[in-house]
Amino acid sequence: MITEFILVGAGGAAGSMARFACSLVLPRWLGSDFPYATTTVNLLGSFIALFFLYLLLEKGLFDPRMRLLVVTGFLGGFTTFSTFAVETLQLVWEGEGAKALFYWGLNTLGVLLAGVAGWRTAQWLS
Repeated sequence: MITEFILVGAGGAAGSMARFACSLVLPRWLGSDFPYATTTVNLLGSFIALFFLYLLLEKGLFDPRMRLLVVTGFLGGFTTFSTFAVETLQLVWEGEGAKALFYWGLNTLGVLLAGVAGWRTAQWLS
């Protein structure tokens, strides 16, 4: 059981650091007028989750405990739906209703599409 906690903790630490790096770098590249970093990590996280799960569940390429490291740990620390909620409400409170609706839709539908893309990409590559 201790091994599982270490896997989740190590993955979570790495995922949180990766998310923080995105929050520093992406606004410099893309601007700060839209929550690009949160959107990027949510889309990328969904892609990686389904890509990895396909290779784990359908192809058996990884030890099942690696799901704890990658999905529960890394992606749990990397994706930011709590931040997503705060930023959506902040846009609404700032009178940016249309931008808030676009942001909500992009993240809500985008993560599903990114997940399907991850699954399909893993199928295609294997």
